[in-house]
Amino acid sequence: MDLGLKGKRALVMGGSKGLGRSIADAIAAEGAIVTVSGREQASLDKVAAELKVQGAQAAYGIQADVSSGAEMDKLADAAVAAMGGVDILVLNHGGPPVCTASQMKEEDLVKWFQNIVVSPIRITNRLMPAMRAQKWGRVIVVGSTGMQHPIPTLALSNLTFALGTLILGYRLGLESLGFDKPEVLFSYLTEILHEPPFTADPNDTCIGW
Repeated sequence: MDLGLKGKRALVMGGSKGLGRSIADAIAAEGAIVTVSGREQASLDKVAAELKVQGAQAAYGIQADVSSGAEMDKLADAAVAAMGGVDILVLNHGGPPVCTASQMKEEDLVKWFQNIVVSPIRITNRLMPAMRAQKWGRVIVVGSTGMQHPIPTLALSNLTFALGTLILGYRLGLESLGFDKPEVLFSYLTEILHEPPFTADPNDTCIGW
């Protein structure tokens, strides 16, 4: 299947394993240039080599910790330096521990709000201007159904609702600038992998995962 991603430059956060790795595999198979990020450089280097075998024009692994805003800046800049830019940004992260709202500890709330909301917003803001300038970009948000409907036993994961609300604001902001069909879209994962040309309802801004 040709999804029109050949030569596009994708940054997949948390791309060394799990769902992030599956996303990186699918984009690599389309002939894109792929950068994966994670915490272990050796694992990232192995994944990058495998992505090249799977069809990526080029692949890179960049170590970065989503708990650090400064590292999100370095990740964005390093991905741009390696690939010449970022056309597709996949916001993906590990999941927080199970707990109810009454069981949350303040230190966990602060930690996971950084991981789930602040860092994704920070790297999106750093890469968004170039996407808008070139009038093409995709931001793919990986999250639980807590982005739309709170899950009682995943109180920390429900923090992604804040990210989903902001992503909707990004899209509506682009439309207010006069884009009937904004070139920079915030879409479902299934749309980038299976349903081109990436049309998205502004009321649906997350993955029901």
